[in-house]
Amino acid sequence: MEQPAQEQIVRFGKLLLNWYTENPRPMPWKNFSDPYTIWIAEIILQQTRVEQGTPYFERFIHRFPDLQSLATASIDDVLVLWEGLGYYSRARNLHETARYVFLELGGEFPDTAAGLQKLKGIGPYTSAAIASFAYGESIGVVDGNVKRVTSRYFNIEQDITSSRTSKFIQDLVNRIVQEIPSAEFNQAIMNFGAMMCVPRQPDCASCPARSTCRAYQLKKVDDLPYKSGTTIKKKRWINFGVYVNQGRVAMIQNKSSNIWKNLFIFPVIGSEKGLGSFLESSKKSKAPDLPLLGKMNWELSHRKLHLQFYLVDQPPTDWEQNGKIMMVESKNLENFAIPRPLRLFLNKISYNLSIKKSDDQ
Repeated sequence: MEQPAQEQIVRFGKLLLNWYTENPRPMPWKNFSDPYTIWIAEIILQQTRVEQGTPYFERFIHRFPDLQSLATASIDDVLVLWEGLGYYSRARNLHETARYVFLELGGEFPDTAAGLQKLKGIGPYTSAAIASFAYGESIGVVDGNVKRVTSRYFNIEQDITSSRTSKFIQDLVNRIVQEIPSAEFNQAIMNFGAMMCVPRQPDCASCPARSTCRAYQLKKVDDLPYKSGTTIKKKRWINFGVYVNQGRVAMIQNKSSNIWKNLFIFPVIGSEKGLGSFLESSKKSKAPDLPLLGKMNWELSHRKLHLQFYLVDQPPTDWEQNGKIMMVESKNLENFAIPRPLRLFLNKISYNLSIKKSDDQ
């Protein structure tokens, strides 16, 4: 692969800046320049659309307005606020990194991308975003939007999932931000990828870059970017036991290192090892001889979960697989971090089981 000429990449950068100026995208974190707020926004936006992430960002900053408030909070408080966003390791890493920066670094974030990348949960993209937006470092960001836009505009036909292609694109955008302010360019290319040069059916007819876009000229827009292979999601079957007594629901805090770590779940049925054993096995679990309350299919990035919920009239003795059983008052369930599918199931069955009501005493 040969890098484009400097004149070509500068023209590309200026074109995006002009588009960015004419097409503002309101985002609440754009009004902040401190590394803490930018860090929170960037972590929330990982694997999350801006429209979905905005209310979470606003609630998070309201609850944890600065590094100290996050560092001194409990992980349970953080997970409750994160509920529904998924990828809960992001929340755990946020909390751990906040504590480290507050306690070990005197509350000061590193001021370079290289230094930021040493912190847990901060990779090349996030470190570049914080360094450019908060400190003005001349470094380009590379995410899915950036790879798509550059692949099409410069006709990069190589696999964007390869480290070689990623480095090529990183070098390309780094050259651009030597000529153009990094914060403005980085925001411009990300917005352009999210609003104009979208994955499917981009609006090429009204795109200001079409006259110089190589993919458009070669009629290859739908073919780029190129990705090799497709991730096959593993199927997993999980049986949950739902025990309700006097308006209280049996829950355990999942200590498994798999999905939903530290979140509160129904105890699982049919395994002495708890949730972890279901996630390790690809075999469909045997249905217990219990009343079935409902079924639900739920997709994660790497798994297809087939969830089944059974009503039990008393807690089995082997239920404390990965945590101590807690009988939670229905009115207090909102204060616990519960995986999204289990929360939806609780909401669905709450009236039938009288979960929302305590005994009339």
